[in-house]
Amino acid sequence: MPDFENYLILITCASGKQSAALIPHILNMYKNIRLQCNSSASKQEPTDYETWVKMKVEEIKSKQA
Repeated sequence: MPDFENYLILITCASGKQSAALIPHILNMYKNIRLQCNSSASKQEPTDYETWVKMKVEEIKSKQA
C-alpha cells in the first residue's frame, strides 16, 4: 500500500517550466515534493512551488499591464 505521507517525490527537469503541468496533479496527494532544475535561470527561482507560482502570476500580470 502506498505511504503518501512519507514518500519523497523528486521531479527532475531542465527547467521548472516542464513541471508546471505535473505538480498540480500530485500536490494534494504527496506531502513531500522536491523539484530539481538544471538550468541556471531555474536555479535562481524559488524551489517552493507555491512561491514559484505566485512569482509567475506576478510576472504575467506585469507583462499584461
